[in-house]
Formats: sequence, C-alpha cells, structure tokens
Amino acid sequence: MRKKILITASALVLTASACTSERTAGEPVAVDHITAEEAGVRGEGNFTTLREFEELEPADGLGDASMARRSDRAVAVTPHGVVGVGHPDGGERWRYLVHGETEVSVDLPSGTDALVVTHPLSESPSSPLVEVVLDPGTGEILSSAELHADAPVAHGLGTERTRILIDGDGRVSAQDRSRGTEEVWSVEAADRCEASGGTIADLRTASEAESVYLSLQCRGTDEGHLVALSMGTGETTWDTAFAGRPDQAPDILVVDSGSSGGGASDVVQRALRGEFGADHLYVNGDDGTFRTPEVLSAASVTENLTVPAEDTDSPPRMLLVGTDTHMRASAAHAGVALLIEDGVLSFDDLDEAAYTEEAGEPRLHTSMDPVQFFGDVGLNHLTEALATAEP
Repeated sequence: MRKKILITASALVLTASACTSERTAGEPVAVDHITAEEAGVRGEGNFTTLREFEELEPADGLGDASMARRSDRAVAVTPHGVVGVGHPDGGERWRYLVHGETEVSVDLPSGTDALVVTHPLSESPSSPLVEVVLDPGTGEILSSAELHADAPVAHGLGTERTRILIDGDGRVSAQDRSRGTEEVWSVEAADRCEASGGTIADLRTASEAESVYLSLQCRGTDEGHLVALSMGTGETTWDTAFAGRPDQAPDILVVDSGSSGGGASDVVQRALRGEFGADHLYVNGDDGTFRTPEVLSAASVTENLTVPAEDTDSPPRMLLVGTDTHMRASAAHAGVALLIEDGVLSFDDLDEAAYTEEAGEPRLHTSMDPVQFFGDVGLNHLTEALATAEP
C-alpha cells in the first residue's frame, strides 16, 4: 500500500469559517446570491490600469475583505464568500455570500479568470459540497455541481471548465465542470518515482490555463521532478529531474500576466527582492529547461538584486515557471521597477517607449498594457537600460 503524501497547491485560495450562528445539523445553508442585473447595476465597473485596482477601496459594509482581481475586474473575498466591486466608486456590483457557521472556499486559479466558490450544501457534517463558477463581472453562475463531501478537490488549481482533484496517493485527475463530476483524464504521479519503489514523499502543485504543474520528491532519494501535464488531456508535456531535498519538494510559482505583470504581488519582483534567497530556479514552461532570463545577467541586477545561484546540483527552494515570453517581459519590467525604486535607475534613463504617464506621473507598463508590456520595442529599451546602468 502506498503511503499518504502531503499535497500543497500553489495558487490563491481563501478559506474562512464564518461563525455567525449556532449550527443545527441538517439545516440547509442560506445563500445570498444577487447578480449585477438583479441589483440593477449599470455600467461595466472595470478598471483599465493596475494602479486603479491597487488604489480601489471597497465601500463600507464589506468588513474583513481581501481584494483580488480577475483580469480587469475587482472582487472582495470575505469570510462568507465573494462580492463584485465596481470601479471607481468601490460599490457592490453583485454578491455570493453563504450565511451560517460553515467553511467557504474562494479559488482564483492562476492564468485564468476563473472565480470558484465551494461550500457545504447543508450544515450537516457529512453534507455534500456545492461548487459554483461565477462570472467576475456580473456574478452570474457559469456552471455548478454537487460534489461528495470527501472529494479531493485541489483548490486553487484548474480553470473555468476544468476541476483538478489530487488524492492522498498522488493520483491526479481532471473533471469537466460543465458535465458535473465526469472524469476527463487521470495520471498516477507516483509512477515518476520508480527508483524509490513508486512512493512520493511530498507533492506541490500549481496550474495555469494550459498546464498543471507537479513538483514531487520521491521518498528516500535525492530525486525530484517537475512535471507539466496538459490541462486538456493529462498528457505529459515535459518532465524535468533535479537535485531534491529529502522528503520535501520545492514550491511552484507561475509567472504569467496575473502574477507577474507589475504591482506589489509580482512574483518576479519578490524573487529579485530576495524573498526566496538564491536557491530558486527559473523554469521555461515551454520545454521544462532551467533558464534564467538573460536580462537578469546585467551587472546592475546581479549587484543590487537577488538572482539564482543556478546550481542545479543543489536542491532549489522555489521554482518559478513561465513561458519564455512571460519570463522575458516580467524580468525586464521587474528589474527596472526595483532599480528605479532603489535609485539606481530613473525614468530619465529610459526611452519614452518604455513607460507611460498616468495622472501626470511616469509608470512602467504592466500586463494590462499587453502590446507595450510584451512588445520588443519597449523590452529592448528596458534591457539596454539595465545593461548600461552603473551598478
């Protein structure tokens, strides 16, 4: 019999217990769901720049809420569920709130605009779960399903259409949300650990629109694997081996437009600021190779910020995975942003094509300006600025 393993999903999952009433076994959970249309809300209510989102304040009455974004829409995640927040007034556009003493999970998977809420159907301890996928702009239910209370749903993974499940033995499977709980594909992750008799000591996961990523450590060996599975078919896109840490797999962070397009939560900025030390690796999501973006080799970066040691013989602490396109753009913008913040660079050192102005102040482009953020013209200017800056 295979031993159970620790499974950790790397994505934004907000879970809380809303303790507002005394629990009575079997009572249906009361859900307060009002769409934007039902609330009579007019207008799009979307923001057009990242700064507009970062400065957006939800209206009074939302209490202990955490702001999150889905593309150009803002939502406030509360202990009871989620509320759509309009720009610029911060007013409520729609809501999906679960009342009573129950656990509510709000998932915002990387690389998609999916907004998934999961909660018990009733207040019985063995109650089935209700899963709804919501439109972040209107609050309308795009799909819904009833799940078994013990369903091993990997919260924070998947897309609007695909639900990912991972059980304690390392079996990874996918279901089509629009068809209830119908299984689309399944994979035995433990098969990667043939050298250790097919047992996994630790499994970390992440996903984006096209792929599910598995970081696994085989039991009793120094063998680690980072595996990319196709979101649609479960087929292995690539499998990269690396020096592992006994019984502990490195975490995964996805580098994409949502996580590394500028702003305070940019994962490449976090890496350059030293949050993960030097024992992290950049992984090309196209082929699984370890490849630090070339722009980060500039002396201005290596002498002022934290870059990977690139020692593939030592166990990494963190794996940053993204396509070559996202890596190059994110690294260039993150490097310049931090060096401007530290006074090593200024906007006077940049060509006008590399930035824009907002409210009379210069700012770097973000992934919400995709043509400029990913375009060669702006990136070439940023790369030149990093290469010619005095360390």
